[in-house]
Amino acid sequence: MWSLGRKTRGKDVLPFLMVPFVACAPSISKKEHLRFEPEARTVVATSASTTDPKLLATPSGGLFLISVIKDARPWLGVSLSHDDGDSFSPPIRLNKPETSVHSHGENSPEVVLGWPYAYVVWEEAAEKGTRLMLGGFNRMTGQAKEPVQIFQKKVPSMNGYPALAISSDGSLTVVWLDGRAGDRTPPGTFAVYLARSTDGGKTFTEPKEIAISACPCCRPAVASGSKGQIFVAWRGVLENNIRDIMTAVSFDGGSSFSTPIRVAPDEWQIDGCPHAGPSLAASEDRLYIAWRTDGPDGKRSKIRVSWSDTGKEFTLPVELSQGVADANHPEVVTKGGQVWAIFEGRDEEDSESFGPIKPFIAEVHGDKVIPVERNGVYPQILALEGGKLALAWTKREGGSSKVEFLRARVP
Repeated sequence: MWSLGRKTRGKDVLPFLMVPFVACAPSISKKEHLRFEPEARTVVATSASTTDPKLLATPSGGLFLISVIKDARPWLGVSLSHDDGDSFSPPIRLNKPETSVHSHGENSPEVVLGWPYAYVVWEEAAEKGTRLMLGGFNRMTGQAKEPVQIFQKKVPSMNGYPALAISSDGSLTVVWLDGRAGDRTPPGTFAVYLARSTDGGKTFTEPKEIAISACPCCRPAVASGSKGQIFVAWRGVLENNIRDIMTAVSFDGGSSFSTPIRVAPDEWQIDGCPHAGPSLAASEDRLYIAWRTDGPDGKRSKIRVSWSDTGKEFTLPVELSQGVADANHPEVVTKGGQVWAIFEGRDEEDSESFGPIKPFIAEVHGDKVIPVERNGVYPQILALEGGKLALAWTKREGGSSKVEFLRARVP
């Protein structure tokens, strides 16, 4: 295990390895490179505010939308569609009625597809602080799975911002930010921890520390490779408040991890947490990572993407957000050899007047950034069978919010 100590947080102990790669950054395009539905829809049947959507699909065409319903006790629901997204069921509660789900932006529930269950991880309020829970639902019926607390602490401390991955053998991996490291963690940072389940989320291993000195409000990310690898990424806090993206990989089921490396020397120096963690997606033996940075000049935020065939060295990053102002919160997905990313931002020509925030889509190996002309934050993307995309985001209106859903076709 590797960690950043107070005396060794210099760049000399933070190597980054990059394979040269020549690529053109995608540029903004107003042309119709995707065919969108005429209107985005509010598909979660409730009068309460809804936020923080996540999308999931089965190979047979089932489509699921996870959202947080902001009643007096915020709760977690899943809406099912068995007609390719034409209609959705009313939300089915996943957390127990007496509990409250704690969710906001980066710190929102995450979902993965297993069998016969889809699994969901979330943070919920506890008597002292909060706890991390693993639940889910039956893919066929939507029936909720009994939630399980992932770990318990003798001494309460911060734990949140969970991420979830599932391996080909069905084992589950959860990573999160944790405050139990105490004085071993530099002020204003948390540690990255991991726990695994090999019995469908009934029990979990003891939490394992992966790294300390992680940015305290940037969600870490986790992904599983085709050969059982476990990839973990997070925003590290380095010397002089440099907040760059770090990764490590395990080849033995999470028992040990490689020495963490910087994905790229962005040199983003910021005295505070930007609330913007990385996103990971694995396709066969290739790992993709997308993230936001403002370094080194700090004049504009950028969404960058890189990839690796080993998990230990990465290509030179490509910027996905040319022509977009205030770019943030990327998500990257892969399917059938295509790699898509979605992020939020503003039209660059509107940046001085602060036009509405909306989603933008980029095909990672393409040459276009495509605006989605609907207002929304924290957008999500899911690649479906038959060359289709499903999108969701949170639309804010005054003091309320609604999750919206939209489909697109790839020409």
